[in-house]
Amino acid sequence: FVEQLARDCAAAGKKPYIVRNGATTGRGALGYTAAVSELMEQCRRQGIEDMTLFAPGGNGGVAAGLVYGNALMGRPFRLVIVSVEDEREVLLEHIASTIRETEAITGLPCPGRVEELCEITDAYRGAGWGANTTESAQAVLDFVRSEGIFVENVYNSKVLVGMRHWVEQGKVSGAVCYLHTGGFGSLFSQY
Repeated sequence: FVEQLARDCAAAGKKPYIVRNGATTGRGALGYTAAVSELMEQCRRQGIEDMTLFAPGGNGGVAAGLVYGNALMGRPFRLVIVSVEDEREVLLEHIASTIRETEAITGLPCPGRVEELCEITDAYRGAGWGANTTESAQAVLDFVRSEGIFVENVYNSKVLVGMRHWVEQGKVSGAVCYLHTGGFGSLFSQY
């Protein structure tokens, strides 16, 4: 329906722009591409080096922007993308596709393949989008109690579970950053 509506508008001389699911487009990913330089500056000011950044992978827009920006900036961060929806290979293709759109906009090729530029895990996704796990439901409560930060049940909380597990298993050393990507409004519909 949306595609047809856009074609009809274009035929009428208008300039429609479709915002894809989760704004997962090359243009949408540019916000997280820019976030990499902002994080670099924050780390520089605070003297933080060798940071591992944990971020969610749903439709792949956030992850694509981070992977692309991190690669363009010389890979200052280790990126771990925690899938909250799809199996690893499906998410990897979503990220790669969105990066190709971003490259077309900027004219700057991504220096490397996605699987070389980040680590993607699907070990914490449970039944996928919209379905919390026992661990992610508990993470919502634990994080607000220990940090005073709200996260919702089925997206950001899975990243927390993955990050904590990686830290506990010694898969991460040095500074660790959890990228909270929102979802605050959905939190209240979940309880």
